[in-house]
Amino acid sequence: MFDDALGEFVLPYADVRAAADPDEHLLRFLGSAHDAAVGTARWPEPVTGLPRAGGS
Repeated sequence: MFDDALGEFVLPYADVRAAADPDEHLLRFLGSAHDAAVGTARWPEPVTGLPRAGGS
């Protein structure tokens, strides 16, 4: 989620711990933060060529 007060994306540790699959939960968050950066900076896709969580 984006925290307006901080001006950045945050993922509470408790959310990761409570997730059914914490690794996947974290990877999805990081992927969404990456996607937001790509859109904001207008980076070409794919920037890294790394596989995405969930096979996308």
